[in-house]
Amino acid sequence: MQVAIIALINKVIEAAGSAISAIFILLPNSPFLWVEEVDSEVLEAINWIIPVSAMISHIQLYVTAVAIYYVLRIALRWLKAAGG
Repeated sequence: MQVAIIALINKVIEAAGSAISAIFILLPNSPFLWVEEVDSEVLEAINWIIPVSAMISHIQLYVTAVAIYYVLRIALRWLKAAGG
C-alpha cells in the first residue's frame, strides 16, 4: 500500500515538474540581455563609469524575488481560505 502511495506521489511530482518546465520553455529569455550585447564605445564608457548592466541585472533579480514572494503569498492565502 505504501509503495503505491509513494509511486502516486512521485507521478504527481513528475507531472508538476513537467508542467513547470513546459511553462518555462514558453517564457522568453531575459529581455535585458540586449544591454550587454550592444557594441558601442559610448555605452562601454558609460558602463565603465556607471555599471548599467550590473544595475539592470540586480533590479531584475529583485523584481523576480518580489514577484515570487507575492505569488506565494497569494497561493498561501488561497490555501488558508480553502482550509478554514
